[in-house]
Amino acid sequence: MLWFAAAAAGGLAGADGARAPFAGGASAEELLARALDVIERQSARVDELTRQNTELRALVARQAGQLAEANETIAVLQRIVFGGRRRSPARLRTAAVVMVIPVPATAGSRAAGRRSR
Repeated sequence: MLWFAAAAAGGLAGADGARAPFAGGASAEELLARALDVIERQSARVDELTRQNTELRALVARQAGQLAEANETIAVLQRIVFGGRRRSPARLRTAAVVMVIPVPATAGSRAAGRRSR
């Protein structure tokens, strides 16, 4: 864009060195100054986005570390709860169902329970 503005400014100079105005009455120098201003603002924005990107990458790295720690903790807890050996998902579901279903107490079993104490 800068090259285009500079080329246009150079191409519009007359033989006597006078510059012809562009549409809207702006001279080549004014257009070039505007273009440079836009470039400076865009450069500042790129710098800001680069800084934010660096911060976000650091945040993601910290979160990845926290996730790894959580996974290690879960693995330790699984070994404690399930005894160190892996069980298949089907066996885990069966064990969970058995643990959830209560055994109904009958009147006879309640009376027998009181007598055995």
